[in-house]
Amino acid sequence: MIEFYDSDIVCLVETHLNKDNEYSVDFKDYEWFPHSRLTKHVRAAIHHGGVGLLVKKSILDEFSFHVLDKSFDGLLVTKFVSKTTEFEFVIFVCYIPPEGSPWSHNISDYLGHLVSEVYAHYESDLLFIVGDFNGRSGGNNGPLIETYVEDNIRERIIIDKVRNSQGIAFFDFLSDIRFCVLNGRFENDNFTCISERGSSVVDYVAVPYNSLDSCVDFRVIPALEAIDVSNAQRLIGEKSRPPDHSLLICKFNVSGFKEISSQSDAPREYLGRKRRYNLQFIPDDFCNNDVFRTGLLEAIDNLQALRISQESVDVAYKEFCDSLLAEMDKYLEYDYVNYHVKKRLRIHKPFWDQELTELWKVMKDKNKLYTKEKKSGGRTQIASPV
Repeated sequence: MIEFYDSDIVCLVETHLNKDNEYSVDFKDYEWFPHSRLTKHVRAAIHHGGVGLLVKKSILDEFSFHVLDKSFDGLLVTKFVSKTTEFEFVIFVCYIPPEGSPWSHNISDYLGHLVSEVYAHYESDLLFIVGDFNGRSGGNNGPLIETYVEDNIRERIIIDKVRNSQGIAFFDFLSDIRFCVLNGRFENDNFTCISERGSSVVDYVAVPYNSLDSCVDFRVIPALEAIDVSNAQRLIGEKSRPPDHSLLICKFNVSGFKEISSQSDAPREYLGRKRRYNLQFIPDDFCNNDVFRTGLLEAIDNLQALRISQESVDVAYKEFCDSLLAEMDKYLEYDYVNYHVKKRLRIHKPFWDQELTELWKVMKDKNKLYTKEKKSGGRTQIASPV
């Protein structure tokens, strides 16, 4: 099926691999990047709950690939950086076990760790949160939807009418980080888990709401339909059965990002400009949500666990600043301002050179000294530097 659909990047969740055989996955045109669970339950016959990424080799020719984080079970963070432009994107491959599972996480800890990773890489051009969250967002009291200041987000149609606590936590998390799911916003939608016990939507692809317009297509294809279309029936053994989770396929247009990034010689609208935040109106939810607080506490714990050195402190401080600035970008109003060098010191003047710059600095120091002595009533002889 993977070869039939010919996707550039394939995210796999709930793999049944361990550290001994996790690299046994072999596809001719793909590279495999796994993150398997270290241990298995005493009653489990095989390992499960791992995640991984299949990347087409042609993509690796165009992008530098980096594994950013594998420290948390069920979470793989990867980054792609173009080798010819400034374009970059980050993929978070996630798996959260069902409620009541022996492997179920404290979901607040999981989402807290995830939000710290999202904030650390929020400046990337595109971010994708992909995976099986075992969270359902329907319910008789109305569906759970992401809330934004903007009112022009494409409406999401809910087909799963059941709600659970993991769904509530997941959609609260999405609202906090200003993400939205693609499920239910395109025509070819369907249940993502279809089994004898019923149908549900528990697998999602989520992106920042301001990246939604870059999504060209999103489809949910049930497993049996994908097997029939790709003629993969012969690959199902006697002791095997088709998966109950569907394929989620999304297509994004990145040509606009590439065009902007490749024009390195052209003046950009905000090149050399910085953001000035309006601190007169700070919303109540700024830095005041459970997910951000959990991520901050995790950063503090990591700092306390580090071996004290200037380098480790610098790294931890940078991560904290990145998280705080990302929070400010999402919650505070801002505009762009120029921080120009003073005209007198601009080296773009044809007659200005480094020697004049040094002489100017000497003159400023002499002027400060003269002003200080004049106020105190003393006299100071100022010799000419030339």
